[in-house]
Amino acid sequence: MKRHLLKGITPKGFKKRFNKDEDCYKYLSELKWADESFVCKRCGHTHYCKGHLPYARRCTRCKHDESPLAGTVFEKIKFSLLTAFQLIFDFCTIERRASTITLSSKYDIRQKTIWEFKHKVQQSIGCMNVEMLDNNVYLGKFIIEDNRKRQATNNIVVALEISGNGGVGRAYAEIIDCTSDKATKEFLERHCHPSTTIFISKEKENDIPINGWSDVQFFANNEAVEMLNEHIAELKNWLCGNHRNCSHEHIQGYLNEYYFRFNLRKQKSIMFSTLVSHMANTSPKRTKSKS
Repeated sequence: MKRHLLKGITPKGFKKRFNKDEDCYKYLSELKWADESFVCKRCGHTHYCKGHLPYARRCTRCKHDESPLAGTVFEKIKFSLLTAFQLIFDFCTIERRASTITLSSKYDIRQKTIWEFKHKVQQSIGCMNVEMLDNNVYLGKFIIEDNRKRQATNNIVVALEISGNGGVGRAYAEIIDCTSDKATKEFLERHCHPSTTIFISKEKENDIPINGWSDVQFFANNEAVEMLNEHIAELKNWLCGNHRNCSHEHIQGYLNEYYFRFNLRKQKSIMFSTLVSHMANTSPKRTKSKS
């Protein structure tokens, strides 16, 4: 799979590499069937010949033609594959956030259609294999009110990796039930190595129950705490500023988007190919209408 990563791709390089739909179909087929991994979805046969559709593969037993789009997040998209690639490239390269309004105007596509595709991308990111946090991890929490539902709140817990020399590493955040030890422990198990030391504020002990983790320490105000608070402030500003009217069921998608970009901030050159590669090997999910 690594041989298909497009390292250091620029807007000019992108246009040269993906000039037409055929270029995108070729690249997607290389990702989907890397190392000749074709298995017919109808009969399970592993031998194929060239199909009728662009870069499709035809099972030599049951004669079923399978498109590179079939069984991927790109299946049944409402615009060209080239446009989908362009949207993903914008998603990965535009600083902070490209609004669906801006993208709708740029590509002359309905805003709702852009939003639905972006939601598919966010869901796909949420299914990615997590690179576990293994340095000291500081836990923090903040609350976002759901303006569409009175008295509804979203408790968002953030796990930020801070190395011994004070450097900020990777991070993750999820909406969880902050009254449940089980919910906190499951969040940590999804994102932290079992030997990771978890740091939590003594004042926040009752806010983020954490019984059941092997190594938990409480901290007072120090430089790491300031880094955690600054990180949370930046996330909250991005989330509330760009998505202040976002409903509860969509907030996790935006958190997925934020941390995909954050955790690859030092590897921006492979962000596009990493995301397309994952989407090429992920089954589509049904997208709910925007609320």
